[in-house]
Amino acid sequence: MANSLQHCTPCLSSYGSVTHDSPTSSDVAKWRTQANTAGKAHSINPVCLLAIACVETNGEVLSGGGIVQCGPTMLKAYNAWKGTSYTTDDLEGKGKLCKTESKAVALGFDILGRFLSVMLSETMSFKLAATAWNGCICGKDGDAHVFGKDDYQPIASGASCYGEAAYKCAANYDGWWINPDTGKASSFYFANLDEVDPSVAPKTVKCYYGKG
Repeated sequence: MANSLQHCTPCLSSYGSVTHDSPTSSDVAKWRTQANTAGKAHSINPVCLLAIACVETNGEVLSGGGIVQCGPTMLKAYNAWKGTSYTTDDLEGKGKLCKTESKAVALGFDILGRFLSVMLSETMSFKLAATAWNGCICGKDGDAHVFGKDDYQPIASGASCYGEAAYKCAANYDGWWINPDTGKASSFYFANLDEVDPSVAPKTVKCYYGKG
C-alpha cells in the first residue's frame, strides 16, 4: 500500500508529503462565517472545522460528501438525531433543502461540529477527534453516542497521519489557535475567527505521510 495520510504515526518527510491550503487561505477562509456559527454552537474552535476542510477538499464543496466529505452513514445518523431529511445532494449545495454552497457548507460544518464536540469531550485531543472523523485506523477505545443513544461512533485511541495533518492545519496560524486569555492552544471555542490580513496569513501547510 502506498504511503499516505491513511496510515498511523510516525508521519515523516521521508515517507512523502502533501501540501494543503491553510485555513487562512482565501479558498478556505471564505467559509469563516459558517465555521464560526457551527463552532460556537458546538463549543469548539471554528478553526478545527476549517482544518478538516483543508485536509478533505482544500475548501471546495465537492461531490461525494461536500466540503468535509461527510459519508452517507454519518448523514443518516445526523438526520435521525435532528429529525431532518438532508441528502448527499444537500451537502453539495444541489439538494432540495440546501440549494447553495453556503448552505451546504453550513450543514457540513454542523454535522462535523457535533462529531468533533463529542469526540473532544471523550479524548481531549483534536488529533484523535480528527482521526475518528476519517476512521479509527490506528485503534479504537469504545464508542461514543454522537447523534443520540442509538448512534455508535468509534473513539480513536491512536492518531493517524490524517489526524496529524488536521492538527497541523488548525495550528498553522496562532491568531486562531492560541486562546489569548490563557496563552495556550485550544480546540475548544474561545472566540470567533477574525479576518486575517492576507499579507501575513499562511497560505499552505505541508503535511507528512505515514509508511504504507
